[in-house]
Parts: sequence; C-alpha cells; structure tokens
Amino acid sequence: MTDEQLASAFPILKHESLKGCTLANERRHENTVLYLLTCEGGQGTTGAAHWQLGAEQISGTLNVKLGGKNMTFYQRITAQRLGECASEAK
Repeated sequence: MTDEQLASAFPILKHESLKGCTLANERRHENTVLYLLTCEGGQGTTGAAHWQLGAEQISGTLNVKLGGKNMTFYQRITAQRLGECASEAK
C-alpha cells in the first residue's frame, strides 16, 4: 500500500465527529509506520495510527481521544495478501 492509502485506510476517519482530522507526520522504522492524528478546529481530539507491514499481511490500529467528549476508542484493520494484482485490460 502507498503512504496515502495507509493514511486514509481507517473508515472511521470519514465519520462526522472526525471531520477535519487527518493522519500526518509519518514516521517509518523498518516494517513499522506511525502517524499522528491532526485535527482542525481546536476540539482537542488527538490520536495516532500504528501500522505493521509484512510480506503477506499488514495490520493497523488507530487510537483516538475525542477532546470535547472525553471518550477514547480504537479501530483495527488487518489485511492478508491474496496474490498478484490483475493486469489492466487493454
């Protein structure tokens, strides 16, 4: 997956309560990719995403703390490689 795909892979980021929030400030170390959740508007929402990239599987966890509601949650994604991508039809 590309950096852009990793940063937007969590479906919860499309939720209204996270409007204006994006994953940015990417850091990589070996097979690990980290992002910080940055949010516009000063609501106090904070968080981070952690990806573990393997040859046959990737897994990621997004941890979020909603500032105004004092609520925390996480979302996890795991994907298994199924094979080569199909060639584009010409």
